[in-house]
Amino acid sequence: MAKGAKLTWYNVAICLLVVSGAFTYGFGLAVFTTSIGQPGFYLDFDLDPTSSYTYNILGAVNALTYFGCAFGAIIQGWTADHLGRKKALAASAFLALIGGAVSAGSVAIAMLIVFRLVQGVGLGMLICLVPLYTTEVAPAHHRGLLSSMTVVGFGSGYAT
Repeated sequence: MAKGAKLTWYNVAICLLVVSGAFTYGFGLAVFTTSIGQPGFYLDFDLDPTSSYTYNILGAVNALTYFGCAFGAIIQGWTADHLGRKKALAASAFLALIGGAVSAGSVAIAMLIVFRLVQGVGLGMLICLVPLYTTEVAPAHHRGLLSSMTVVGFGSGYAT
């Protein structure tokens, strides 16, 4: 029986770095929930927490974020094939970073909606690219162990 590739600390380090994208996914989707629980959120955007208009705005923000995730998940295959795995991961991380940063600093509802959509595209790409890349760099006999770190990243992001 021939031996396959060995698990090295380099493989583990690469997987841990890439799994930070899974953490980003979990955190990026969970963080808005804590924002809408703060009274300052409603004051900054001049929203009445009891109005149907506010509920519609919050619904639009969340719906478009998840629409962005779906769109990102769809285009990630094409992006990864045409740009390569590393560049596709970098592009998705960039979109998630810019979307999250500008969303956090939003001064208008329209700005928040647009950049949560941008963040959603990046997060949707990450949800697919992280396990794809970790399974490709992991040796066959340790692929399950290393790719399962993706789930730990998601859970850690949600819990943070």
